[in-house]
Amino acid sequence: WRTESYDTPQFFGSKKGVGLGLILAQRGEIDTVRVDGSSNGWSGTVYVVDAVDLRDVDPGKLEPVARLDDVRGPVEADLSSLGADARTGSIVLVWITDLGDPVDGGRHRVELSEVTVDGSVGG
Repeated sequence: WRTESYDTPQFFGSKKGVGLGLILAQRGEIDTVRVDGSSNGWSGTVYVVDAVDLRDVDPGKLEPVARLDDVRGPVEADLSSLGADARTGSIVLVWITDLGDPVDGGRHRVELSEVTVDGSVGG
């Protein structure tokens, strides 16, 4: 998955960011979220939410469970120290708020090649 290309690292038109949502097969308690992809210094946040549909998720109204800052390689967000309520849900959202250094002919974009979620079902 990759974002579109933008002229500046924080320009998403009328949006505050762009993201990739993973709808889990079952509601679960998330221990770790690993992200592999672009290594151009992008930044974002991770959310774990209970929702039936991604269209119901508004990152502007949520509290992130992790921040990913200046990512320049694979990164892991360890959520195990958070309370169960904060890390239990049916959707994991990786929300990109800064596209980092230009990579695409002077334009900015982020590509996520793999997102892995570990935890336990139920909750």
